[in-house]
Amino acid sequence: MSTETGLPWAERAFGKDDADTLRSVVKDALIAACVQSQDAQDASRSRRLDPFGHSLWPLQFQELADRIVEKMPGKHRLERLEGHSLAIIDGYVLYPVRSAQPKEKAKNGMVHKPVSKTRRRIFAAIGPEPQQEGLWALPSADEVAKDMRTLLKRLGPNSRLVVISYVCEYRPGLTDVFWGEAELDFQDGSLDFHDGEVLSLASTTSADARQQAVRREADRHSKAFSSGDVPEIPLGTNPSHQRPITEAEPSQPQTDDEKG
Repeated sequence: MSTETGLPWAERAFGKDDADTLRSVVKDALIAACVQSQDAQDASRSRRLDPFGHSLWPLQFQELADRIVEKMPGKHRLERLEGHSLAIIDGYVLYPVRSAQPKEKAKNGMVHKPVSKTRRRIFAAIGPEPQQEGLWALPSADEVAKDMRTLLKRLGPNSRLVVISYVCEYRPGLTDVFWGEAELDFQDGSLDFHDGEVLSLASTTSADARQQAVRREADRHSKAFSSGDVPEIPLGTNPSHQRPITEAEPSQPQTDDEKG
């Protein structure tokens, strides 16, 4: 990690070349995960948004790991955690978190409550020291010590957690990303970034992610205007493309892992 002042966080953490690569990799991975989750929601034709959220949960890890393997050969390693591959670069463990506050910036993100056991473990083991005492509500000391020893053995005693907080909903898709070093309040699920940076989504989306989005939109139109066939559902009333009427849109459906 560079100690040179005035540099963006990622360049201080990874060096300029690797920081530029990782910025692109992280954004491309999240875009791809979001597009595929939107496709899963559309295919389900469900009025609930569970298919979107449950698809996004594993894809956020899978797409990130796959792209790092491809783009950064020889500079990474992968470790399995609760069935997902965590990518590690120079001792930094990359950990994506979909914010449960879609109306707020990713920097002010929150995880789904109650905070899962897995998240409590990883933040306690390799996250930054809390700036205020008493924020971590953990299980028994013996259980925590065992969990942390196991994690540190696998991830490395000098590992540091990089939180990739992002805002993603079914309708607008991926809208904001902030990454860096953050602590997690186990009581209210809020993230407190000690250092980090915004990842701009304006001009660096990958060609393959753009093509997926364009192809997805074209598929919608081709289904609605297929030659000679009358759509089964009138245009504009496809229930899979509307917000649920009977319940609020879930910010992040719980998975078995998140239930702790």
